[in-house]
Amino acid sequence: MTIVNKTTGLNELIKEFDVLIENFRSLIARAKPGAAIEKTKLWKYKKALQNLNELGDSELASLLGLVSKYCAMNKVFDEHSKIVIPDDKLLELLGGRHVIHDVAENYNGTFFELSIAVRFAQRFGDAAVIDMTTDCDVILNGEFAVECKYLHSVNKFRSNISDAMAQLDERIDKGFAKVGVVALDLSNLMDSEKIQTFGQLVFDSFAASYEEIISSRGYIAHDLNSDGVVKSVLQDRNFEKIMGAFIGHLAESTFHMNFTKQELEKLDYRKMAIVYQTSNYLCFHYQENVVPAPFRTLNYYIHHGLPEEGYTSLQRFFHKLAVGI
Repeated sequence: MTIVNKTTGLNELIKEFDVLIENFRSLIARAKPGAAIEKTKLWKYKKALQNLNELGDSELASLLGLVSKYCAMNKVFDEHSKIVIPDDKLLELLGGRHVIHDVAENYNGTFFELSIAVRFAQRFGDAAVIDMTTDCDVILNGEFAVECKYLHSVNKFRSNISDAMAQLDERIDKGFAKVGVVALDLSNLMDSEKIQTFGQLVFDSFAASYEEIISSRGYIAHDLNSDGVVKSVLQDRNFEKIMGAFIGHLAESTFHMNFTKQELEKLDYRKMAIVYQTSNYLCFHYQENVVPAPFRTLNYYIHHGLPEEGYTSLQRFFHKLAVGI
């Protein structure tokens, strides 16, 4: 089995993970003298990355997705980062069991909060201060609050939204922010097998199409042959859009099947919207190769009672926020 690199490459991902380990090494030295990064699960993941060919598809996809998720946290350690976060919150990411399939682990809640903060940082750069030091999960520029809920079970869908709404009211009443939204991570609720099956079918169709182009006399055939079928498929915007649209549809379906009138009526001019994201790492097969690739989606539901200008402004905000991790 050969693992084929995506655009950035596995080697680049491993280098980014090494940077993350050094960032945590410095944090541990400062916050927990005497502790060692080699005793944490990060070090075990580093060792697993050296033996990828020994993993099955499910384990490979989960490990690379996990490593990718951790690497996104390098943004938090950037010396120019405007994300203000206590050391002990970052150290929560080292908690939990050393498992590759980690979707059920409690530390995903902290990961999700940080992923929202990183989205803000990537969207606004130095123009924003992102505060994670208060009772509120994330506050943008002292005005915009986000209460984050990582869903472990569909049975807790409604109660998680209700709890987040109540928390937003409390944060706004206390003056932490003026308005806010609820953020949900639905990754753990997604049918990964359905996504993988659909993804492989789409990948095979695109690969067959590129094979035909390469075998033709078309003027781009030589360039495509040099890049290879796998790279051509993964860089194809149409392939990316189809996969994103399908996963986004499943996320929307999950949301709307569980979003009732009771939750709808909790939205108002202060609690303006619910935004929800998913994160999936898939492995496609092509000839003797295994091709890992990440897919992330971000969707939203905005309170329909907002003035038109406020509604469209929030729409634009979420569209731009979607460029985050």
